[in-house]
Amino acid sequence: MEIKLGQRHSEDGGFNCVMIESVDGSTDWQDIVKARRLLVSWGMIREIGGGYSDVRAVVIRRLGMEFTSEQVNDLGDELKREAQAHRTRDSVRCDCGHTVSRSHVMSASLGTSCPDCYDRMSN
Repeated sequence: MEIKLGQRHSEDGGFNCVMIESVDGSTDWQDIVKARRLLVSWGMIREIGGGYSDVRAVVIRRLGMEFTSEQVNDLGDELKREAQAHRTRDSVRCDCGHTVSRSHVMSASLGTSCPDCYDRMSN
């Protein structure tokens, strides 16, 4: 499935958004809905409000304005791996045994703890 994006303007002219313009050269609404579902399933569409949505900038930055459904799937996998790596890099294993974000680690009398175990680790 070849997906082509286009720049659109809100009816009141208040903002611009990037939407799916055509799928495999067709502007058939059913094909566009199918492509939109694919992008939504990967979290690549954001709702603006007033019935408008926008293709996330990361899609345009990495794939451009024309791409295939396979490229969308590959980008989704890549974004998942990057998010996992970021979570892993930012995670710490506390003395209570749980792994949490570095910003959630608490210092208790029995060692470091997650917020859920703080009371138990403070005895």
